[in-house]
Amino acid sequence: DSIEQHISPKEHQVIQRRIYGTEYSVDAYFDRSSNFIQAVPRTRDRVADGEVLDSTTCQNTTLISLTKDIGERLRLRGPTCFQYIVDRDKKPYLIEINARFGGGCILSMEACLNMVEMIRDEYYCDTKPNLYNIHWNLKMRRVNRETFFNG
Repeated sequence: DSIEQHISPKEHQVIQRRIYGTEYSVDAYFDRSSNFIQAVPRTRDRVADGEVLDSTTCQNTTLISLTKDIGERLRLRGPTCFQYIVDRDKKPYLIEINARFGGGCILSMEACLNMVEMIRDEYYCDTKPNLYNIHWNLKMRRVNRETFFNG
């Protein structure tokens, strides 16, 4: 479809079809020359106000490959966060790219995608980023709780 088919000139709105499936974030790191270094896909199992509350790392090679190809073509550098929806037929749809740390990237860092260390090594030590074996199927749950003090 052409983009013109989805734009209503009277209302200046973009209309897109709703995609049903599983939502993923992919945290990735690209070096100073925009070369792909490493990525960790993670499911967005439970989300509130746009922030992931429950997430699981998963070795989805399709999403890693897409992230590498798109990021290198866009000449991205540093930490990035891609978001996809994979439909029931396993077709991935890219819905967002953030040229920054993703909100749930702490799970990817805990799984050994240490992007802070990669920045340090590359920009301050002038060495190539260290690669580690990623811990797949690592789960994260964010917990919001109140604490009370007498004061």
